[in-house]
Amino acid sequence: MNILKFHPHQNIKISNPLSLKEIGSANTIKNINGMFELMKQSNGVGLAAPQIGWHKRVIVYGVDPSKSIRKKLALIPETIMINPVITDKSNDIVSDYEGNLSVENVVGLIDRSNEIIIKYISSNGEVLTKHVFGFEARIVQHEIDQLDGILFTQKSKKLITMSEYLKIIES
Repeated sequence: MNILKFHPHQNIKISNPLSLKEIGSANTIKNINGMFELMKQSNGVGLAAPQIGWHKRVIVYGVDPSKSIRKKLALIPETIMINPVITDKSNDIVSDYEGNLSVENVVGLIDRSNEIIIKYISSNGEVLTKHVFGFEARIVQHEIDQLDGILFTQKSKKLITMSEYLKIIES
């Protein structure tokens, strides 16, 4: 299993929901575990199923500040969301830079809601609702966009290189 590489302006396929039967399957468990492993190996904070060529509505995310290039981040526990749907967004919009493990050397400045509510299914089949803020809300919106066939570059107000971004966060 590998993280696929996308062209910054590439269209990606819209993902299909996972059925209840698929949720507990060996294939689903293998893919989710593989997604977490790849995300950690790449020092990422989130991964959407299309990034491994699995066109299902599944995202994984989590932040370990000790392994992030953004050292001021808070710990965000590892989370699996199956068939996630944003049910509400705040009008509080924040601009920040985002990258993507599938789009090399490109970072984009994107407006996102600072607070969202998501309805999703857990890996054990429970329907849950989660209220998230700040960077966690940004991650979830970014990953769900990919499930909907949208890359961050399509929403960006400004694209820069990773080296330009590193200069910004180091200053």
